Amino acid sequence: MRDPRLFATEPYPLRASAFQHLVVCPMRAFLQFQGLLDDAGNGSAEMGTLVHEVIARWHQNGNDLEAAVAAVGDWRSRFPPRRRRRQVRRGPRPR
Repeated sequence: MRDPRLFATEPYPLRASAFQHLVVCPMRAFLQFQGLLDDAGNGSAEMGTLVHEVIARWHQNGNDLEAAVAAVGDWRSRFPPRRRRRQVRRGPRPR
Protein backbone atom coordinates (compact mmCIF):
# COMPACT_ATOMS: atom_id res chain seq x y z
CA MET A 1 0.00 0.00 0.00
CA ARG A 2 1.22 3.49 -0.78
CA ASP A 3 1.90 5.98 1.97
CA PRO A 4 -1.26 8.16 2.17
CA ARG A 5 0.94 11.24 2.68
CA LEU A 6 2.11 10.86 -0.94
CA PHE A 7 -1.41 11.36 -2.32
CA ALA A 8 -1.46 14.35 -4.72
CA THR A 9 2.30 14.97 -4.45
CA GLU A 10 4.90 15.24 -7.19
CA PRO A 11 5.49 11.47 -7.43
CA TYR A 12 1.72 10.86 -7.54
CA PRO A 13 0.16 14.04 -8.94
CA LEU A 14 -3.54 14.74 -8.90
CA ARG A 15 -4.58 15.53 -12.46
CA ALA A 16 -7.06 18.27 -13.26
CA SER A 17 -9.36 15.68 -14.82
CA ALA A 18 -9.57 13.95 -11.41
CA PHE A 19 -10.83 16.97 -9.46
CA GLN A 20 -14.49 16.28 -10.16
CA HIS A 21 -14.15 12.69 -8.95
CA LEU A 22 -12.27 13.86 -5.87
CA VAL A 23 -15.04 16.28 -4.93
CA VAL A 24 -17.86 13.82 -5.63
CA CYS A 25 -16.21 10.81 -3.97
CA PRO A 26 -12.90 11.36 -2.17
CA MET A 27 -12.74 7.68 -1.19
CA ARG A 28 -12.85 6.61 -4.86
CA ALA A 29 -9.91 8.89 -5.68
CA PHE A 30 -7.97 7.54 -2.72
CA LEU A 31 -8.71 3.90 -3.60
CA GLN A 32 -7.55 4.54 -7.16
CA PHE A 33 -4.35 6.06 -5.76
CA GLN A 34 -3.85 2.89 -3.72
CA GLY A 35 -4.39 0.79 -6.84
CA LEU A 36 -7.46 -0.88 -5.37
CA LEU A 37 -9.83 0.26 -8.14
CA ASP A 38 -9.40 -0.23 -11.83
CA ASP A 39 -9.33 2.98 -13.81
CA ALA A 40 -10.41 2.22 -17.34
CA GLY A 41 -9.51 5.75 -18.42
CA ASN A 42 -10.96 7.08 -21.59
CA GLY A 43 -10.01 7.62 -25.19
CA SER A 44 -9.58 11.36 -24.81
CA ALA A 45 -7.09 10.98 -21.97
CA GLU A 46 -5.13 8.36 -23.89
CA MET A 47 -5.02 10.56 -26.98
CA GLY A 48 -3.82 13.49 -24.86
CA THR A 49 -1.03 11.36 -23.42
CA LEU A 50 0.04 10.31 -26.91
CA VAL A 51 -0.01 13.90 -28.21
CA HIS A 52 2.07 15.10 -25.25
CA GLU A 53 4.60 12.35 -25.86
CA VAL A 54 4.92 13.20 -29.56
CA ILE A 55 5.32 16.92 -28.76
CA ALA A 56 8.03 16.15 -26.19
CA ARG A 57 9.88 14.02 -28.75
CA TRP A 58 9.43 16.77 -31.37
CA HIS A 59 11.25 19.22 -29.08
CA GLN A 60 13.96 16.66 -28.31
CA ASN A 61 14.52 15.95 -32.03
CA GLY A 62 14.99 19.53 -33.22
CA ASN A 63 11.37 20.05 -34.34
CA ASP A 64 11.55 17.12 -36.77
CA LEU A 65 8.07 15.58 -36.81
CA GLU A 66 9.08 12.36 -38.58
CA ALA A 67 11.88 11.79 -36.05
CA ALA A 68 9.48 12.52 -33.20
CA VAL A 69 6.92 9.99 -34.42
CA ALA A 70 9.68 7.42 -34.96
CA ALA A 71 11.01 8.05 -31.43
CA VAL A 72 7.59 7.37 -29.94
CA GLY A 73 7.70 3.94 -31.57
CA ASP A 74 4.78 1.60 -31.90
CA TRP A 75 2.14 3.60 -30.05
CA ARG A 76 -0.59 1.18 -31.13
CA SER A 77 0.59 -1.37 -28.58
CA ARG A 78 0.15 1.17 -25.76
CA PHE A 79 -3.00 2.81 -27.11
CA PRO A 80 -5.08 0.05 -28.74
CA PRO A 81 -8.20 1.13 -30.60
CA ARG A 82 -11.25 1.26 -28.40
CA ARG A 83 -14.44 -0.43 -29.38
CA ARG A 84 -17.17 2.03 -30.15
CA ARG A 85 -20.29 1.87 -28.10
CA ARG A 86 -23.47 1.23 -29.94
CA GLN A 87 -25.74 4.20 -29.81
CA VAL A 88 -29.21 3.62 -28.49
CA ARG A 89 -31.77 5.18 -30.78
CA ARG A 90 -34.55 7.18 -29.25
CA GLY A 91 -37.83 7.56 -31.05
CA PRO A 92 -38.88 6.16 -34.41
CA ARG A 93 -36.29 4.76 -36.82
CA PRO A 94 -35.58 6.91 -39.87
CA ARG A 95 -36.86 5.50 -43.17
